[in-house]
Amino acid sequence: MVADLVKKAGALAEKIPRKEGSGDAAEKETLGKHLSEMLYVAFVLAESYGVTLEDSFMQTIDEYILVFVS
Repeated sequence: MVADLVKKAGALAEKIPRKEGSGDAAEKETLGKHLSEMLYVAFVLAESYGVTLEDSFMQTIDEYILVFVS
């Protein structure tokens, strides 16, 4: 699964427009598909290791908030 995640990350990197936020509707749809595929693999990995992804995500967001606030 990790190899699949890395493979999908490479495919995603190739699809990201040169300038973030740019791109037409078709590019955005393709980007969304690649992001969704990576998210799916992340959920599968989390499930296979017994990780509660929602809790981990919220902890990460809290840590980012502390960095940006301070």
